[in-house]
Amino acid sequence: MEVSADKKDFDLVKKYQTELKKLNEEVKSKNISQRAQIAKAIVLNNSTDPSDQEKAQNIIKEVIDEGIEAYTLSIAADKI
Repeated sequence: MEVSADKKDFDLVKKYQTELKKLNEEVKSKNISQRAQIAKAIVLNNSTDPSDQEKAQNIIKEVIDEGIEAYTLSIAADKI
């Protein structure tokens, strides 16, 4: 997802976000849930709407507050 966002391929980013959301609904896992939240934050953060960017920051804060499950999530959260 990060590579797609870095290359500005937001259609692919949104596709990954949708897939993670579906997976999160099927598999109850903190790691998957946090990845889905980070994916949503990445999409929102790339919006031109300041309220979307604020939502992205709030999502990241929530993930950090609940305790990051995987190190790779902390790297992704740091980039937003």
